[in-house]
Amino acid sequence: MSPALTAAFRIADLKIIWQGGAVTDLAMPMNKVGSRLTKGTSEEVIDLVRRLAERYDDTTIAAVLGKQHRRTATGLPWTRARVTSLRFQYRIAICPPEPRNVTPAGHDVLVVPIGKAEKILHVSRHTLYRWLREGFITGEQLTPGAPWHIRIDQALRNKIRPEVPDGWLPLAAAAATLGIAARPCCTRSSAANCKPSTSTKDAAKDCVSRSNLTSLDYSTHPDNRKVQC
Repeated sequence: MSPALTAAFRIADLKIIWQGGAVTDLAMPMNKVGSRLTKGTSEEVIDLVRRLAERYDDTTIAAVLGKQHRRTATGLPWTRARVTSLRFQYRIAICPPEPRNVTPAGHDVLVVPIGKAEKILHVSRHTLYRWLREGFITGEQLTPGAPWHIRIDQALRNKIRPEVPDGWLPLAAAAATLGIAARPCCTRSSAANCKPSTSTKDAAKDCVSRSNLTSLDYSTHPDNRKVQC
């Protein structure tokens, strides 16, 4: 075989010496330079892990990959240890200890993890998720299944106040002022069997039918929602 052809195919000459003295000569083609014996992790997953590692730890990254139904090259579910191994293999830096804000430089707008948004806005995570669904606040995800980051600007701060401004009424009083009927809040799953709330805290959150109110504003403290009349 010519040297050029041998270089192209990378042939390995092997000699097997058996017990007893017999010798077997073999010639076997070698893998191409840079090729792998097994299927490697896709570039899409590697790039996704690289972006996620800028904000999240390996446990969170594994959870995000699992939510997206992604598997390793060998078909295994992603775990913290497997994400760590992938980062080490491709020299992807570990996430800093404290979650990074993603606020653009030079802006007074905050884009923070949902846990920090809880403390800034003084509301529960459940409330923030509900506001995201309703479009009352703006959030972003780095990829589907990743933790949410909440956008907090002055306009949002003006809508959420620790004290109720003058001119705002509880929903029951607003309904009476407007001459319409109020109905108690109920969960979506039990809307068909809605019953009046008996607790003082829940009674303060009576809902007014959106079909009867032309303008129902959320611009109040979340635990003492009132309507301006």
